[in-house]
Amino acid sequence: MWHNDRHRRLIRLLERERQLLTEGRLPDLAGLADEKERLLAALDRDRPDAALLRRIQAAARRNADLLRAVQAGLIAARARIDQIVRGATFETYTPCGDRRQVSPNPRKLHRRA
Repeated sequence: MWHNDRHRRLIRLLERERQLLTEGRLPDLAGLADEKERLLAALDRDRPDAALLRRIQAAARRNADLLRAVQAGLIAARARIDQIVRGATFETYTPCGDRRQVSPNPRKLHRRA
């Protein structure tokens, strides 16, 4: 199944990418891009067998799905923050677990750099 060490490194890199996505460590993803590009380009030269290609494709698809989910979550969080900043009410929970309506005062919200 493995033709060379590059294939093992690509699978490990895709697994690392998955780990970073699931842990929310998005800034660390940039550090994988150059090596990932190099290893993917080498696949064309190496001509791996179909089983290896299916494994790589499945891992890449899984990561793409995770990345889309992360993106959707970030968009939803940004929209919710915008609602709160505009003064929309929202529900939260007290330390006892009871629901509570909160109406923030937009003038009291501060941005942090």
